[in-house]
Amino acid sequence: MNKILNIIVIILMLELNIMAQDLYSNIKEWKLENGIDVITYNKTTSNICAINIGFKLPISAETDKNIGLRNLLIKVMTRNTKNYNAFELSKAIEEIGAGISPVVSKDYIGISGSSLCEYTPKFIDILKEILFNPSFDGFEEEKNIALQQAAMMKNIWSEVLDLWTYKSLKTEYRFETIGYPETINNIEKTDVISLYDKYFSGNNLVVVLAGNLDSINNIDKEIEKLNVKVAAKETLLSPVEPPLIENRYIEQRKVDSSAFVIGLDAPRRGDDDYLKWITFTTYLSNKIDDEIRQKRGLAYSATSSIINMVSNSYLIIRSDINNSSKIDEAIKLAEIYLSKDNIEKIADKDFGLAKNMVVGSLSRANQTSAEISSDILANYLYKLPLNYTNILLEKSKNIKKEDLTRLSNVIPNQMKSLAEIISISK
Repeated sequence: MNKILNIIVIILMLELNIMAQDLYSNIKEWKLENGIDVITYNKTTSNICAINIGFKLPISAETDKNIGLRNLLIKVMTRNTKNYNAFELSKAIEEIGAGISPVVSKDYIGISGSSLCEYTPKFIDILKEILFNPSFDGFEEEKNIALQQAAMMKNIWSEVLDLWTYKSLKTEYRFETIGYPETINNIEKTDVISLYDKYFSGNNLVVVLAGNLDSINNIDKEIEKLNVKVAAKETLLSPVEPPLIENRYIEQRKVDSSAFVIGLDAPRRGDDDYLKWITFTTYLSNKIDDEIRQKRGLAYSATSSIINMVSNSYLIIRSDINNSSKIDEAIKLAEIYLSKDNIEKIADKDFGLAKNMVVGSLSRANQTSAEISSDILANYLYKLPLNYTNILLEKSKNIKKEDLTRLSNVIPNQMKSLAEIISISK
């Protein structure tokens, strides 16, 4: 029985390797006359075609007086157009079984959508209408929705990360993408229109399409529908975040549990050491979950991750503590695994688990058209090879424990920025 299982595992790994090698062999790139960058990936095994449209409008377009402006722009654009009211637009999308979602990140805004490949030409017609013919008539409704979302009580897990971001980062990256009630209230319809008029152009747009493009008659011609003449507009660069400085921020609130975040500067996505840090972060996540949550029961959750931005990355450790009096103990436990001695003594089994988790995650990535389209867009925006995920996968198979233990000379010397939310009696 074990021999059969081993054979199955070997076959699956071979299939994953073949898929990884072939994954990006069907990519095509070109530029429309109006400046739009187009990237297509022909995934012949998928009858779902996914489209990701990136509008290169970083958070530096906002000030501390109008945070949330970009979020309102993309929400209003996807609500209705000059030729479709909100109901008609929703109906047109639903009639072809499609779906679209506005996307807002620190570095860009955009639209993510998918449909059956046979309906892609109609879907492109709808997206063309959204992009080039916005009415902005739904501004007040979307503003009210944004106000409600910004005012809603979020879980402490995300709130403490927001606190760390706001206190630790120095550029506009500290702003919350959705905005705050007081800043959203400052935004008028004319502000949204002005932002669109100032920055919306082909030079600031990229369109990524993935799916069985062989099933669509002359897909290149269909994409040419987006070759709408738009006057050249300004282009904004993402902020360049200065290195962190060592700080500790504590905020008291009337909440049920407490939480902390520890952040360190980390290599950017695409840097030579990025994979080592991802693997170390996975190891770290396993250890602090085991020590803080499972063994001692101090927390509801405990993990670590890498936060990526175009110009910066950060290693983040965070946990929500179920007893405020134990938060210092939990922080010390987390920091232990950042010490030189502990990094140098990473156990073989802990490294093996972390490596397998990273290889498995990268192997499973990009199995669907939506995942591929989103991944290609991210790599494009980060100015990385479009097959960067595949590059990481191949490198991850060869990473050794020594690659992580060498970080013992780097990580303990990194500046740490710590944010805490402490519960007080209600």
